[in-house]
Amino acid sequence: MGALDAWTLAADCSNRLAAWGNDGPPIELVVYPGAHRGFYYPHFQPGRALFGRWAEYNEEVADHASLRLRQFLDRHSAQYLVDDAVGAVQKLAGHGQAERTCGLKIDDQLTTRDHLEGHVSRLGAF
Repeated sequence: MGALDAWTLAADCSNRLAAWGNDGPPIELVVYPGAHRGFYYPHFQPGRALFGRWAEYNEEVADHASLRLRQFLDRHSAQYLVDDAVGAVQKLAGHGQAERTCGLKIDDQLTTRDHLEGHVSRLGAF
């Protein structure tokens, strides 16, 4: 978010995240100094006032934010994919269907996780 965003204040977001603690899905707050609301949208170039508050595109910040978003998703979505797959395979294993579902017999969670992480790794997510 832009440090100069007058609609959504960075301090308010930071305080809310601190109140939530570390339980739940991962969240990263990045505050870009000198950036206003709308930094991501080229149609806000040149910058302009909207309802008395400034919005302005910033190509450098937008590019960095896009990079950070892709990195965040690469780190976290691949792990959720593995976690979901492990849970599904283990649930099916309890019903004797694991081999039929993915050609994998469950010995323990670590073996399953390693196997699935290998598949996800080959897709370029890890």
